[in-house]
Amino acid sequence: MTESQGEIEATQSEASLSSQGSSRRKALKLGAAAGVGAVAWSGMTITSLGGTPAYAAGCTFVVKLDLSGGCRNTEQASGADFGYQPLKATGYPTGYSITNNIAAKTACNAGAVANFNFPAGITCKVVIQFRAPSKCSGPSQGALVYGPSPTSPIQIAFTCVTPAFPSSTQYTITATCNTTGAPPECLN
Repeated sequence: MTESQGEIEATQSEASLSSQGSSRRKALKLGAAAGVGAVAWSGMTITSLGGTPAYAAGCTFVVKLDLSGGCRNTEQASGADFGYQPLKATGYPTGYSITNNIAAKTACNAGAVANFNFPAGITCKVVIQFRAPSKCSGPSQGALVYGPSPTSPIQIAFTCVTPAFPSSTQYTITATCNTTGAPPECLN
């Protein structure tokens, strides 16, 4: 039997299977027995012009983490100095963690540094975003940005901000991560 005869026989058998209302599984088995490749039965795949999956080039694998545990109030003894609250210690995906966490009411001039750890092959950026009330939805009062970095850990320095902001200022701390080599805009 030549290869073309095998293809003809498989086609004839598939036609008779469909006329008998047979299942797709039986048709697949018959196709495999006749030498019809699995490619003939696979679904569509999305590829870019380079032949790699299109989703691999974009921002598909972005991980956004809330490190502060939501909107936090700055602890202020005066208008110039303020304190930070500890970072959220648990609830991160596998491979992500906080070490050397800060204590409650850590003064911004104390030189405190916490570590944000992440897996190899990942690039992350950490942002402390200061906002006017209410619930961190007011106008921006500034931000401290650490990264992007492909090397873990990112050291988060809990520093003072100049000029000083009102005592009612609130903040969030977030980490945005993606596969190393992804477009930089994925970390915004």
